Amino acid sequence: MKIRILFLLLVVFLAGCVKYEFRRGKDPYDKGFVVYRDGFGIAEYTLGKKNSVPDDMALAKERFARRHKMVEDYYKKMGYINSRQKQFFINYPKLLLQLVASPFCLPFAAYSHYKYEHDPVYRERIDKKEQQQDSFEEARLKELKDKLASYLTEDLSNEKDQLQQQEAPKAEEAAQKAAEPVKEEVVVKTGPVTEKVSLPAQEAVKEVKAPVKIEPVKRQVVTSGQLTAVITARPQKGTAPLTVKFSAAGSRSSSGRITGYEWDFGDGDTSTKRDALNTYYSGTYGEKDFTAVLKVYDDKGNTATASVKITAINK
Repeated sequence: MKIRILFLLLVVFLAGCVKYEFRRGKDPYDKGFVVYRDGFGIAEYTLGKKNSVPDDMALAKERFARRHKMVEDYYKKMGYINSRQKQFFINYPKLLLQLVASPFCLPFAAYSHYKYEHDPVYRERIDKKEQQQDSFEEARLKELKDKLASYLTEDLSNEKDQLQQQEAPKAEEAAQKAAEPVKEEVVVKTGPVTEKVSLPAQEAVKEVKAPVKIEPVKRQVVTSGQLTAVITARPQKGTAPLTVKFSAAGSRSSSGRITGYEWDFGDGDTSTKRDALNTYYSGTYGEKDFTAVLKVYDDKGNTATASVKITAINK
């Protein structure tokens, strides 16, 4: 009995372990340090002004220590990451239960699919319900992203205040010295006479922060014969690094059942899952467009393709 309890405690402990790595990010974050959580890069851990990341490892670690709990809380609420405990104790048992219950649910799913294809009123009601759910999810994600952006702005402001407090004694000493003319002397020898030339000091340059704006999403539907490919992407436009949730759940076949999905996200990454997640990076200033393409197959040999434009903004 004790061995079983110890084994369960060990499983719980291992389920909660998360691996973090500090390394150079992908373009445009290749000039600084980004923290990777289980191989997934999260720029908000170390993000600074003008959508930059620090080249100083000490500053990157300091920001990560302050932010990682809050940033992960927002990412979990947005559905971009899951806690190990939830994945092990909720998602896996839920998936197993769905597999066991799927044979019993199949007749209901088949009836719903048949009714959707042959009853225009029912189809309109289902489509309207899905659009409402997408709009609600879009608004929820935008609210969470705005709150996360506000938190990062406040954190950077506090970081600046702390730095100013640390630099206050040095600034006071520098101000006292500034009361007298500051000059740099250069010795020039001209024969038997030595002359001294004074050079002025340089002034500091201040940094200005750019605003952040996140755009809404749209559904893309393309029909090819008896097979219809439907893309739902959210968000469709936003600040890089832009993490987009793709879904092909609305795709349907009137002649059979869908047997495969192929995603080409337009940035070199692909997937064969029905629901996929992809992060876009922009290496250029301003907006950079990507075209995500979905191709679906059914068991009758039909194919259909749909595409959607994703815009990543680098400011």
